[in-house]
Amino acid sequence: MPKRIILFVALISLAASGPAAYWLGSSLNPRKPEPVFQVVEGLAIDAVLLELGDVWEESDYSRDLPLQNQTDHDIEISGFSLSCGCSSITPEKVTVPAGTASSVRLHIDLTKRQPSEIGMPVRPLTVQFAPIIAPGWPKGPGWKMSGVIRSRATLETMTVHFGERVVEGEEGPTRKVVAHLCEPGLRLETAVEGPKVVRIDVRSTGSRDERTEVLITPLSSLPLGRFETKAVFSVISATGDRLPGPTLLIEGVVQPAIRPLPSQLVLGSHAVGQTASATLVLQGSTTIPITVQQIELESPDVRVEPTMGDGTHPGRTFRVTQKITKEGDQTSTARFVLHKPGQPPITVSVAITYRGNPPTESPKNGKPMP
Repeated sequence: MPKRIILFVALISLAASGPAAYWLGSSLNPRKPEPVFQVVEGLAIDAVLLELGDVWEESDYSRDLPLQNQTDHDIEISGFSLSCGCSSITPEKVTVPAGTASSVRLHIDLTKRQPSEIGMPVRPLTVQFAPIIAPGWPKGPGWKMSGVIRSRATLETMTVHFGERVVEGEEGPTRKVVAHLCEPGLRLETAVEGPKVVRIDVRSTGSRDERTEVLITPLSSLPLGRFETKAVFSVISATGDRLPGPTLLIEGVVQPAIRPLPSQLVLGSHAVGQTASATLVLQGSTTIPITVQQIELESPDVRVEPTMGDGTHPGRTFRVTQKITKEGDQTSTARFVLHKPGQPPITVSVAITYRGNPPTESPKNGKPMP
């Protein structure tokens, strides 16, 4: 064997048994990096746990967070300050012994959105939270958790409000909300979480942009007053898996079948001896036959007579005339007793108010003006 080859082999053997061998082995088996902690008030959280990455939208996302006490004394936490109403921490109170760790769980409702985020299939998330160390408030912003929320379905609105358009005993008007699915092959289902006050129909439009129409109709059985419920959506995958979707708030007010418009007659200020008048309409569904049986008046100074109004149903428009007989603020009530077939009489009350001023004298004869 030539001398050059023998020398080369010897050098390779020496390298394999020296520092070069250590370098070669360490590059093949690199050491794990030391964890980086974010420390607040002597409590440390691994920074890796504060990065959410990409997460799918759901109403109760949670993550366990060990709090490591890096001090030589116990730390008592009386609560947590959070930057978002969509989040909470359990337990709320915890004591972390010196030199050890105690875990808490951060809960986040990922379905909550800012107004500017409505309809966005991808949006950023940032939640800051800080421990409240008895007996004071946090001294800084605390830890920050960040990530990206992805939605399988989005709604073009987060709230449907029917206002006062729902009438007692009648099926309410139908409102349409458009939903967008993130990919083909998905479909949307919904369930009402809370009182069953509406009917919800979900219809796929078959469009290329995966649009789905959600039709919401208040039930005719709703009682008078305010109603509120939530529609919780699920996204059904092509394999039949049920996945979390968005939530829609639904609310409104059920009005009586017959209601006065305006609800109170405010006639303003007038001199004693004068008269004031206004038009009153008994508003409601024209499909229900209702007649006025009688009108009860508290004050003899009030006169109510039927009249005709533009676009109003015959027999439901009245001219109310008030004779101004007293000074100061005055109020009386007019009661309309209504008959509805098959039901007991309905009474609709209207308050009539005015302010009486001293009589106005004529500059010519010194007598009150008519």
